[in-house]
Amino acid sequence: MDKIRKRYKFFTTFGKEREWLENMALKGWMFQDIKLGCVYYFRQDKPKQMLYEMDRFDLKRNPTLEEMLEKKNFVEMAQETGWQEITHDESMNYYFAKEYQEGGFNELYNDEDSLQYRADKYRKRFTATGVLMIKLAVMVAVCGILPEVFSHYDTNERVEWSKILFQFFSEVYVIGTSLIALFYFRMANVWYGDMKGLTRENARKRKEANRHKQWRLILTSQGLRRYLKKHASQNEKLESMGMFSYTFVHTEQPGVDFGLDTKSMVDKRRQKLGKKKLKDAKDWNLMSNDWQAESIENAREQGLECLCAFDNRAIIYQAYDEKKIPEDMKKQKLRLFSILGGTGMLMLIGGCIGFIVGFISAWMGY
Repeated sequence: MDKIRKRYKFFTTFGKEREWLENMALKGWMFQDIKLGCVYYFRQDKPKQMLYEMDRFDLKRNPTLEEMLEKKNFVEMAQETGWQEITHDESMNYYFAKEYQEGGFNELYNDEDSLQYRADKYRKRFTATGVLMIKLAVMVAVCGILPEVFSHYDTNERVEWSKILFQFFSEVYVIGTSLIALFYFRMANVWYGDMKGLTRENARKRKEANRHKQWRLILTSQGLRRYLKKHASQNEKLESMGMFSYTFVHTEQPGVDFGLDTKSMVDKRRQKLGKKKLKDAKDWNLMSNDWQAESIENAREQGLECLCAFDNRAIIYQAYDEKKIPEDMKKQKLRLFSILGGTGMLMLIGGCIGFIVGFISAWMGY
């Protein structure tokens, strides 16, 4: 009797999932099935170098003949090149597998057009779910507001707890659904980037680069400098950063000190030189790159290397000499607004407004 193993895992990209599945195969565990997107089933076999791929075949409400036959034609094409369909999950993500062949055809997607087409499908899938969440939030918000607009309260009436509870539920639902929508919009971009560059050659390069991600909450430039210095002592260089994530790659020449530059700091330096601040009243979302360009030019003159930018609001630099980092770059704080970004601040403000409206609505129910 075949030995079956169940494993629980959750992945935010297929690239990481594929790497894990292929490592399991090297240990003698062949991927067989997946349920609920996180419960994996493996069958024990002799260790093999297996290759895995994934695709989906969404149908429109009124599909064409070509769209209805897309999955059938794709599976037949895959079989001709040695790929076999294994299973699919509840989201209709289909998994394909093939044993590696030295000098053989080991890519299911071997050109830019096929990679682009698959990446577009996953971006559309996540975006559509995000739009659906927004529609649900709007619908519940309207349902929660209308009773208040068209009702008249009597100060002598007893508290209508059912109405208060419904309003509370509406506000929590709207905020929660909006956050979920933002998550899906974020995942649309993550999966698009992952799927578009998901070739064996790119995977090999990423592995050789020894790239890894860590999660931290850092609120000050001093804390960031200490964190980056710690990784520099381990020959690791910051490649990119998010609100809580930091991605590092191996380097033979790590920096010894680090600094942070922002638009406000650039403007202060301009004022000291008798220049005007960089200002564009139409640039609500900080999409202009004027201050970044000036910051980078100034940093190059001082021998600093640009590591990455964060949310268009800050640039991280490194130096190979501790004396090169300007004092203002060492003391600049990562303010709450910079950490959250524009979208985060809108959500925070929206949540506060929703709480105030709910409190007033509950109070008027007496």
